Amino acid sequence: MSRAVVFWLGILMVFVGGTIIWFGTKYSGRQVGSVAVVDEDADLDPKMTSFELIDQTGSRLKSEDLDGQVWAGSIFFASCPSTCYTQNVRLQQLDTEFGERGLKLISVTCDPANDTPAALAAYASRFNADSDRWHFLTSPDADFEYLRRVGNDFFNIPVAEETHTSQVVVFDRDGKNCGTFDILKHEGQLGLKSLVDELLSASTAGDSTDDDTYDSNDNTPEPLEGEGAETPAA
Repeated sequence: MSRAVVFWLGILMVFVGGTIIWFGTKYSGRQVGSVAVVDEDADLDPKMTSFELIDQTGSRLKSEDLDGQVWAGSIFFASCPSTCYTQNVRLQQLDTEFGERGLKLISVTCDPANDTPAALAAYASRFNADSDRWHFLTSPDADFEYLRRVGNDFFNIPVAEETHTSQVVVFDRDGKNCGTFDILKHEGQLGLKSLVDELLSASTAGDSTDDDTYDSNDNTPEPLEGEGAETPAA
């Protein structure tokens, strides 16, 4: 065999070997086809299905404590200049109308660094809030991430630090999310009151609603409200 043939055979073998190594490196450690590639950095935390917070009296409140109750959840922060105040004035009206019938209000802060139980107690007094039926809540260790998950996972509404929507979520006696309403909109107020009245009037939890959620007639996503965000007029 001539030297030229040997030379070109060597070049060919180097090329084929390099190609094999390249493919081996590209697909090593990865399954293809019908098997999904797992992202090891993905957030594997399960969705929050219960919570435990502390209210304006310093008492702990668990979501399980609300079992068998009709309640409305919302997000706020005490130093919010206008939107939160208007939102809580509307909730005060809801409490006046339905509090004696058993409605519970759950208002969760998105500013735990400043909204201590003492600060929440002072804020709650502005609305003559009865602490037995209207709870202003924070996390015991000022953990914003925990509060964010309460909003995102449990209330199913977006939350960021000192930033939130004016949505109010209504839960029935079984703990089912029955509807979300923008309390700063007239149609949202009407839908909220109508659903609360319906749920409180039900003699048992099974009589509440047959649908998964109540039609609030307002399915437009609401922007977050907070520092730097546009604030709707009161």
